[in-house]
Amino acid sequence: RSTGGNAIGMTSVDQSLKDKAWEEVQIKAFTHWANSMLAKRNKKIVNSLQESFADGLTIIDFVEELTEKRLKQKYNRKPTMRIALITNTHLALEFLKQCGLEQKFITISAEDLVDKNIKFLLGFLWTLFRKFRIATIEGAEDKSTEEGLLMWVRKVTEGYDGVKITNNFVESFHDGLALLAMIDKFDGNIIKYPEYKNKPPIERITEAFDLAEKNLGVPKLLDANEVVNGTVDERSVVLYVSLYFHAFVSNEEKKKEREAREAELRQTKAKASEEIDALKLLLEQELTENEKLKLKLKKLGDEHVDLSSRYSSAAEEMSKMRKGLNSTSEEMSAIQLKLANLLQTNSELEQKYAKTKKLINERDERISLLERENSELSSTKKKLQNQIKETKEEFDRKFLEKEERVEELEAEVEALTKEKEELTDELREWKMKYNKLKEKASEQEKLQALGLDGLLKNLKEHSKDMDTWKDYLEQDREYPSETIIQRSEGEINSRSREDQLSFMTDALESENRKLQVLLKQREIEEEEAAASKKNSSTTKKTNDSDVKDKKPTADRSAKKKQ
Repeated sequence: RSTGGNAIGMTSVDQSLKDKAWEEVQIKAFTHWANSMLAKRNKKIVNSLQESFADGLTIIDFVEELTEKRLKQKYNRKPTMRIALITNTHLALEFLKQCGLEQKFITISAEDLVDKNIKFLLGFLWTLFRKFRIATIEGAEDKSTEEGLLMWVRKVTEGYDGVKITNNFVESFHDGLALLAMIDKFDGNIIKYPEYKNKPPIERITEAFDLAEKNLGVPKLLDANEVVNGTVDERSVVLYVSLYFHAFVSNEEKKKEREAREAELRQTKAKASEEIDALKLLLEQELTENEKLKLKLKKLGDEHVDLSSRYSSAAEEMSKMRKGLNSTSEEMSAIQLKLANLLQTNSELEQKYAKTKKLINERDERISLLERENSELSSTKKKLQNQIKETKEEFDRKFLEKEERVEELEAEVEALTKEKEELTDELREWKMKYNKLKEKASEQEKLQALGLDGLLKNLKEHSKDMDTWKDYLEQDREYPSETIIQRSEGEINSRSREDQLSFMTDALESENRKLQVLLKQREIEEEEAAASKKNSSTTKKTNDSDVKDKKPTADRSAKKKQ
C-alpha cells in the first residue's frame, strides 16, 4: 500500500508539473500573439498577460485589431474603478459577438478578466486564436484545429526531402526537418535546407528554434531534448506550430500593405505624368495656332500694302482726271465713287489688322503662361520626388525613435511600479487613521444624543408654562387650539430625537404667536375701559351707559385677580 501511495503521489506531482509547464507555454505564446496585434497601435503587453487584459483598455485594442473593426459604443478612456474596468471589458466581449463569435465560444466573463483569472484568460485567447487565425486556413472549415493545422503544414512542406507529416504532432516534428522546411518556405534566403539532412535531430531542432525566433518572431516555447525524445506535451507542439502559421499570415498581410502603398505611389506618379503630357500637348497646340495667326497677319499686311498702292494709283489717276478739262462729269462721279469705296475698304482692313494684332498678343501671353505652368509642374515633380525620399527617411527615423521610446516606457513602468507600492503603504496608513476617526465620531454621536434629550425635556416644560398662560388669557373667550402637551406628546413619541425636537420647536412657535395676539386684544380692551370711565360725568344717559360698561369690566378684573 505504501508503494502504491507513492506512485499515486508521484503521478499527481508529475501531472501538476506538466500542467504548470503547459500554462507557461501558453502564456509565452499568447503574449507573443497579443504583442503582434497591439504593435499596430504602438502598444505591448506590460508586466504580465493577465494584468494587461485586466486594465479595461488592452482588451478593446486587441479585439479591434483582431476583427479589423472599431467599437462604436463609448467607453471609459481612463478606467480606474472596478465598475469602469468591468464595463469596458463587457463591451469588448459583446463586440466580439457582433463580429460573429458565437456565445458558446465566449467561456469567460468580464469579471474573470478584471480579476486576472489566468486559466480562463488562456482558454479565451486559445478560442480567439482558433477562430480568427487557424480557422482561416483554406479548406479547413469542417476540420478540427489540429487537423487543419497539419493540413497546412503538409501543403507548406510539400516537396521537401525527409519531411513526414503524420496525424501526430509529436511524431511529425521530432526530427526538426518539418520546422526547417517551414522556415525555408517562409524565406528562401535564410537557410540551405539540404545542408541539414545529415545533421543530428537535436542540432536541427535547436537551430530551427533559434532561426524561427530571429526571422519569424516565433518565441522558444519547447525544450529541444523533449521534442527529440517524444516526451513533449502534444498541446505545446500544436501551439508552437500554430505560431508559425501566424507568422506566415502576418507576413502576407505586411506584403499586401506594402504592395498597396507601392501601387498607390505608382498611381500618383502616373497621374502626374499624364497631367504633364496633357499640358505639353496643349502647349504644342497653342504654338501651332500662333504660327497660323502669324501667317494670317502677314497676309493681311501684304493686302494692306497692295491696297495702299492701289489707293495711291487711284489718287494719281483722280488728280489727272481733275486736270483734264475735257473729262465728263459722269466719269468724275464714277471716279469719286470708286475712290470712296477704296477708302472704306482700306479702313476696314486697318480695323481687321488691329484686331488680328490684338489676338496675336493674347496668344503670346497664353503661350508664356503655359510655359510658366510647365516649369512649375516640373518643379512640383521634383518636389514630390524629394518628399517621397524625405518621407522614407522620416519613417526610418521615427522607427528608431519608437524603439528608443519603448525602452524609455519600460523604465517608466518600473518607476510607476515602485510608486504604486509606496501609494499602497500610504493607503494602508490612511485606512488606520480613518478607523480611529470613525471611533471618535461614534462617541460624538452618543454625546449629541444626550444633548438632544436634555433640550427636548426643556421644550416640554416650556410648553406646560405656555398652557398655563393660555388658560389665564383665554378666560371668557374661546382659544382656537388644544393643549400643547396633549397634541405634541401624541404625535412625536414614534419619531426620532431630531424629528421630535423640530416638531416641538414648530409647535411652540405657533402657540407663542397665538398667545401674542390674545394678549394684544386684552390690552386694547383695558385701554377702552379706562377711556370710557373718564367720560362718565357728561350726561345721565352716558353715565348709565358707563355704569353698564364698567360692570362687565369690573367682573373681568375680578376674574383676572382670581
